[in-house]
Amino acid sequence: MPEISPLIYLAAHAPQVPEWFIPFMKTERPQNKQERRECESIMSGQKSSIQFVKVNQAEQDEWDLECKRQKLFQWPLVWAKEQLKSLNGE
Repeated sequence: MPEISPLIYLAAHAPQVPEWFIPFMKTERPQNKQERRECESIMSGQKSSIQFVKVNQAEQDEWDLECKRQKLFQWPLVWAKEQLKSLNGE
């Protein structure tokens, strides 16, 4: 049977990802982008109210999903590296 590195062994036994853990991301979360749109009144047919509509929701949802993936991938390795540091007295 092949030998497993201590890092991989510890990563495989890492506890569940804590809420406070923030993974490294290549980009920041996209800011809200809104468009100003005038809405017609149903009764009079006149443009009467103005609404601000979020136009990049899909982009933000995609970033949030990638952040969750990175949390699950990065946490075990971060935890394992910290365990090795403490075992080696660093």
